[in-house]
Amino acid sequence: MFRQFLGFAQGEIGRCARLTSPFGEFGHSRRQIHRMATLRRNTYGVGMAKNLVVIGAGPGLGAAIANRFAHAGFSIGLIARDDAMLTELSDELTAGGTTCFVARADVTDADELREALDSLDALLGTPDVVLSNTSMFVEATPTEVSPDVFETVWRVACLSSLIALQQVVPAMRERGTGVFLMPGTPLALKPWPPGAALGAAKAAARNFVMNAGAELAPDGIHAAVVTIDGVIKEGTEFSPAKIAERFFTVSELAADKWQQEYVYSGTA
Repeated sequence: MFRQFLGFAQGEIGRCARLTSPFGEFGHSRRQIHRMATLRRNTYGVGMAKNLVVIGAGPGLGAAIANRFAHAGFSIGLIARDDAMLTELSDELTAGGTTCFVARADVTDADELREALDSLDALLGTPDVVLSNTSMFVEATPTEVSPDVFETVWRVACLSSLIALQQVVPAMRERGTGVFLMPGTPLALKPWPPGAALGAAKAAARNFVMNAGAELAPDGIHAAVVTIDGVIKEGTEFSPAKIAERFFTVSELAADKWQQEYVYSGTA
């Protein structure tokens, strides 16, 4: 339930990077790209469709956002550690006719995360929208949390966004467009001692992404935090689908409407 409150998916931490598609699996660590006759690969990606890459893909919000963008015709790239979850979500998307590729990676390993992003880029093209949906909650107050745990939470919930943004921005700059979004949590704004580690990590990540938004706007890149100010729960104004609608709306905003942070308070 608390993970629902935070609005993030499980499954970010893994052991290796691997690329799979609806057509099978291949190891990109050797830079072996399997070209499928049914896919038309070019500099704009598969079939020239716009694409969304979700880092930290999983059930709940991550799945809802992937489905919302798929409904709009986007191709989807998914990065997470959990094979079963990646298979379930990619099967759901491809069953609806969406092009979807997945890469398994440990977001605390910079090389693995970069390789996963490169693998998806090779198949989908430069990302149009990147969602950094990584988080790790360990219940411990400031006087209880160990330095090692605090650092691990920071690596998952903050450093991974830095690595991802720096990896995708050069190609976005070259193209002149791009969107980088991160879900925000009230823990980054309001103290709750048992959530101190994640609160500190997400506060740092919020500051970083908002600064990136200010830096990158002149280059045509919209980097922003969408803070979810409530408990994610089906059947309410904070259902994953309704929050996903807000993410989609933010991603489509014209440049003169851009902000570094948007707060979802129960209305799209």
